[in-house]
Amino acid sequence: MIRKMIVWVIKPWSNQGSINLFGRKYMLPSTPAVVAGAVRSQDILEVDVRIVDENVEEISFKELPDVVFISCMTYEAARAYVLAQKFAIRGVKVVLGGVHPTVMPEEASSYGAVVIGEIEPTLPQLMADLAKGKLKDVYERVGRTDLDELPRPAYDLLQRNKYNNTHSLEHIHGCAFDCDFCTANIVFGDRVHRRSPELLAQEFRELPSRFAFLSANDIMAAGPGYAKDVCRALVPLNKKWFAQSSVGVVHDQELMELLPKSGCVALLMGFETLTGDGTDLKKAKNHGFSSLYDYYGYVIEKLHSRGIATVACFISGLDDQKDDIFELVDRFIRETNADIPQLTVATAYPGSKLRANIEAEGRLISGMENRWECYDIVRPTHYPKGMTLDALLEGYQWLGDRVYSKKAILQRISRSRKYLPSLYNSIGVLGAVNPVYKKLYEQSKSIPSVNPPVGFYNQRDSFGLIISKAMRTTRRFLYPS
Repeated sequence: MIRKMIVWVIKPWSNQGSINLFGRKYMLPSTPAVVAGAVRSQDILEVDVRIVDENVEEISFKELPDVVFISCMTYEAARAYVLAQKFAIRGVKVVLGGVHPTVMPEEASSYGAVVIGEIEPTLPQLMADLAKGKLKDVYERVGRTDLDELPRPAYDLLQRNKYNNTHSLEHIHGCAFDCDFCTANIVFGDRVHRRSPELLAQEFRELPSRFAFLSANDIMAAGPGYAKDVCRALVPLNKKWFAQSSVGVVHDQELMELLPKSGCVALLMGFETLTGDGTDLKKAKNHGFSSLYDYYGYVIEKLHSRGIATVACFISGLDDQKDDIFELVDRFIRETNADIPQLTVATAYPGSKLRANIEAEGRLISGMENRWECYDIVRPTHYPKGMTLDALLEGYQWLGDRVYSKKAILQRISRSRKYLPSLYNSIGVLGAVNPVYKKLYEQSKSIPSVNPPVGFYNQRDSFGLIISKAMRTTRRFLYPS
């Protein structure tokens, strides 16, 4: 009998990934489930696949796999490299993938074989090389992923009782925009490719969860026609979902009618700044608005009129901002009741246009060149142009303390009852996601760690688990199958 190859798919520990919501991790991690699903579905090698999320379980080196697949974002890279070294010295083959190894393949290849971009097109060659016992240093991108041919993510391999039951669904890869601070188009290529709405709905129908996040790509990236087709496919499911979207969604009347009918409860909007003269300001002027402040207020009002909450994303420290931006954002959030503010700091990710500009201008903070655990979107990695570094640090903390105070969160939840159609939408959605972003912001006040802190795996939030169970019971009552 041929022995199966033992494969572990690992999600590295990180400060961000360790955030709890009501005693559990706030969302099922999609990337390890996607990778494990792809490895399990290939037919070149017989494999026994296990997912190890280091944010919920400690890795044991007593019984070892034959190969580990470690996917990482930039803020997880330092920990990923530590794990790669620990496995490599024990004779385990290491495969590294994800955003950071894709943009930094030369660095990552010092710790294992590197997969550039999406794993699915590369997997046949990689598995064939594993069968031969020798991996290449780097596996270059070969073709594009057909999202309709993707195997189902292996969510069944996760310890589901350790997470709040929110799944991610792959609907689009790539982005129609080319933001200076983003690396999405490096990972997925410069063309948007999409998944059949019918297959998306079928997967959602079969998931045990009644709530899902359409993966972190703009639902409008493939055009409003595709977004409408997705909504129509989701209408019969009677499930709830949220997604990322550009502001143009509010100008399509048919789409705005379909969104709530299909179960959309919130849209994440990358407002980023209330100053500057980018694409959104041109769009604002085309619709009769002279400022982003007024235009974004209109966008939120339109979403509220359809019973849809807004996750309003703001980045502090962008080059067009002065030190008055913090008071402006605070006033905007209060006046528009931006339901769930996400406050982050401009981060010079490797591979991004912003990073290239920052390095060319000599504005990278000394010591931050490759201290990847600090690239967690809540602490500066470079000197801003329009204010001092101290002004950025002080302003960001002032804004975060105000926006994420208990009083401010409760006020937003209370006001949302005027336009959100159900108690669960206002308390369940706003009351759950606001604390997550608050915890993310609060990490800016501590020194980031590469390794899990002592005692991390012995922590237990008993009260949080009780709240989580009560919310699940309420959700089943309000949205029965």
